Amino acid sequence: MLSPMTILQQLRQAEVSVFSVLLISNNMIPFRLTYIIKRKKLKLFLEQCLIEPQRAQYGGGIVANPEFTYSLEAWVQVNRGRESVAVALRTAAGELIRAGNVIASDGCWSLLKGGIFANFSGPAEILFESKNTTVEIWIDNVSLQPFTMEQWRSHQDESIHKERKRKVRFQVTYANKTAVEGAIISIKQTQSSFPFGCGMNHYIVENVDYQNWFASRFRYTTFTNEMKWYSTEKKQGQENYTIADAMVRFAKQNGISIRGHNIFWDDPKYQPDWVKNLSPNDLREAAAKRINSVVSRYEGQLIAWDVMNENLHFSFYEDKLGEDASAEYFSTAHQLDPGTRLFMNEYNTIEDSTDEAANPFNYKKRLEEILSYPGNQGILAGIGVQGHFSSDQPNLAYMRASLDMLATTGLPIWLTEVDVGRGPNQDKSLKSNLDFSSFNEFPKCQNNKDSDICQLLAFPSLDNNNYNNMIANRYFSGQAEYLEQVLREGYSHPGVEGIIMFVGPAIAGFNVTTLADKDFKNTPSGDVVDKLIDEWKPKPTEIKADSEGSIEVSLFHGDYNITIKDPVSNSLTRWNYNMIKDDTTGTVHIHINA
Repeated sequence: MLSPMTILQQLRQAEVSVFSVLLISNNMIPFRLTYIIKRKKLKLFLEQCLIEPQRAQYGGGIVANPEFTYSLEAWVQVNRGRESVAVALRTAAGELIRAGNVIASDGCWSLLKGGIFANFSGPAEILFESKNTTVEIWIDNVSLQPFTMEQWRSHQDESIHKERKRKVRFQVTYANKTAVEGAIISIKQTQSSFPFGCGMNHYIVENVDYQNWFASRFRYTTFTNEMKWYSTEKKQGQENYTIADAMVRFAKQNGISIRGHNIFWDDPKYQPDWVKNLSPNDLREAAAKRINSVVSRYEGQLIAWDVMNENLHFSFYEDKLGEDASAEYFSTAHQLDPGTRLFMNEYNTIEDSTDEAANPFNYKKRLEEILSYPGNQGILAGIGVQGHFSSDQPNLAYMRASLDMLATTGLPIWLTEVDVGRGPNQDKSLKSNLDFSSFNEFPKCQNNKDSDICQLLAFPSLDNNNYNNMIANRYFSGQAEYLEQVLREGYSHPGVEGIIMFVGPAIAGFNVTTLADKDFKNTPSGDVVDKLIDEWKPKPTEIKADSEGSIEVSLFHGDYNITIKDPVSNSLTRWNYNMIKDDTTGTVHIHINA
């Protein structure tokens, strides 16, 4: 059991002032919250443990608007050793709403950064807590700042402009360096430098409509099941890569980059049936064959591998083969495919503040253990956070705080499996559109549950009509809105270098976040994704050069085709340009023939 310690219990150690502040929840009913304010500013030191705490951000916090997300920060110290300290709000009903965690030490101050979305009303207390009931928790300089969704969105937009775009000045001259006044400069992006993609499954191999839908939108993907061990070797010694190979061919033909998912899954439930009861020696031998087979087969063809899936929640391989099992598989994967980035892939690290096992501190600690294993220091590594959000309002403040902490590693962060659950409200207008009655494969699963296709999708034993009702009843009108919030938060964060969604069309069995109905007409979530694809890709533009032959424009990072039209001869000069984030070039010079 966790042992809550309120701020008031620690006044002597913290030497702070206490204020009682009236907050307004999203339904405009006030609740009272005790919190601390001492100083006015905060400099973020997520990595350091400091002798003195920094000042409180936002002047400790102000309260001005309804319907807000709270960003919460505090400096924390314990009286001995190192302990995990969590912060939570306790409501009048006794519910604990988790807001964040930190590993605190004695002798120095560590920054706890987190947040909540205010979806309750009534009295509430801030609690700091540790599993060690004998430790004293000292706190100082707490900041609790509310943001409306409009304010939060404004910050996202500012960050996107800063992190994903850059101003550039083009100057066009003739070979003799004379400026080409009035030159028409046409700019068209051909490839974004930010990977924004979507999971795909085996239905894409034979469904042309699915192929066209996917290829018209996405240039990055992860196969949802088809590279997993239970898909490629259902019976011991009988490997079958037919489906995975066909999907790789489709991706290559359409210029789609692939994340490999996954080499191993640490959850005992998702091992091939024949693997589950192997002796340690037999498992070690079988796993060695598995990693050599799948990594060697796709060497140099993938942009990433999820080496170990869900290593913070489960420990199948560690329990059987020893605590260094995951680290050894990272080492082997690196030796087999040294140019491909290797990820530890985990859920609830950014989406669920209540899951202590997968919080960003534990993620960071586990990955550091893997990378510090002898021989692993030079591995090209990355951070994979799945992003399976529930149907509730996403806690964007916690998501941002978690990404901030993970970003201190300096490793690229990918959101690898983003989706948003459906709530209980039924949208009747979608019921007919999500009708699966024309889904040819579904009836086969009622009478032939052992077929490859049914095993891969694990369809429930429901008739078509009941399945339709299940889909419709799970649809939540706010799902599209929440999906947009999550995607914008990920895209706007400077540490995030790619996003893959585990979403798709109904006809391919994507029933958590469905982007298109059986006729490939967009759902509201599909509209959101198309809107963001369009928004994050600049429109082709034409600009007339000034008297110096120059234009200045703000462009998203990526590859561009530049066409310059000479105002005198009307001749065209074509040029390729790569806009990268860290390029400090002030002016790009383009020379054309007179």
